[in-house]
Formats: sequence, structure tokens, C-alpha cells
Amino acid sequence: MWSEEIVAGRPAWRHTPSGVVFRKVPGGTFRMGLSDAELGAVRAIERAGEVEDTIEPFLATAGDAQPVREVRVEPFLIARHPLTVAQVRHGSSTTRTRTPRPTPPPPGSKTTWTTCSACCRSRCPARPSGSTRPEPAPPR
Repeated sequence: MWSEEIVAGRPAWRHTPSGVVFRKVPGGTFRMGLSDAELGAVRAIERAGEVEDTIEPFLATAGDAQPVREVRVEPFLIARHPLTVAQVRHGSSTTRTRTPRPTPPPPGSKTTWTTCSACCRSRCPARPSGSTRPEPAPPR
């Protein structure tokens, strides 16, 4: 499904079914977050009137980016060029297969919980209230 090749003098991996070329991004550790000094610099730019638009949404969520912390990222592949919608759809259709769901039993019919849950993952049509579990069978 993958073939390794040299593209523009560097190693690359081609996804054979779609033809999309990927490059390997090396893993590593980096510092992620917003330091107090960086946040102060952004506020100073705003106070000086050197922003074209409001940065209130950024400042409102800046606390979520604190504290600065070390993050480890494993190596990964990234597409060499942006993907089109058609390429993404092609890739998702080759990696996932959909199993058709069975036809639900008619309302009021006797069925097992296993059959019912296979047909309707969230609501059970065999029960008027639409609850997630059918009524228990009456005692014999």
C-alpha cells in the first residue's frame, strides 16, 4: 500500500491507491505554550495600536496556553501538498469499509436485545417511547 521513493532529492512515501506523496516529520521534544513575557509582548502591541483587528478572543483564551510545557511528538507522515476533497474521500474509502446495518424488526414484534441493538444503536423502534432498550418479555 506504500512505496518509498526519492522526490526532489529527499525520501518520500507514496500512498499507492491515492498517489499522494508524504514526507516524514521527525519526532522530538519542544516547548509548547505561551510564556508571561510573550503574553506581555502581545498586550504591548495592542496598547500601541499596532493591531489591525481586535485580539480580545486571543487574550480571552490565552490562559489555556499556559504554562509553557515540554511536549514529545512521535515521528509522523504529512502530505507533501494540500489534499483535495476527492483525495481525502478516496483515502477514507480505502481504509474503512462500512457494514450495512440489518433491517429493523417491525414495531411490536418479538426480538432479542442483540438483534435490536444491532439494528438501532441509539433508539429502539420496537418500543413506542423510543427508549434504548426494548420492553422485557412478559413472564410465561
